[in-house]
Amino acid sequence: MISLVGDAEFQAFYTRRLEELERKLPHRYDYVLRGLDKVEQDACQPSCSFGVNTDIATFLAYWYPLYVNGWEKRESAILAHEACHVHRDRARGFYRSPTCDPNYFWSEETICRELELEVVIELGAPSHVIEGVRNMLANTRARSTGEVPCPVWEE
Repeated sequence: MISLVGDAEFQAFYTRRLEELERKLPHRYDYVLRGLDKVEQDACQPSCSFGVNTDIATFLAYWYPLYVNGWEKRESAILAHEACHVHRDRARGFYRSPTCDPNYFWSEETICRELELEVVIELGAPSHVIEGVRNMLANTRARSTGEVPCPVWEE
């Protein structure tokens, strides 16, 4: 089971996201469970550095209770996206290399964003959410040219 660390509303929200995956997409739910050990609320709002720490399989979630109108389904898909990074790091061992290689970073992000889009579609998200994730994927692919630097990781 994944540990959910945060306020009661955060925990309830991500419990529902996991239950949605378990009920509708059990294979994606298992993938998330094998990839993530913890989802932790990021309390740094409004300036947050969210993402996954592959070393400890923890997703630091930038969260606010406005994920509605289908966007909550994207948050279910984000769990699979972040688990993707952990699985890929375990298989290859260098997702968060101390040396930034923009080509590598953005190509990895593209792979996990593609999975996120698949899950959003599989969950039956509204078309505006699917198109929103498609646009995010297109922007991520465009960055994989290496012209956009890697994000700065807060350690």
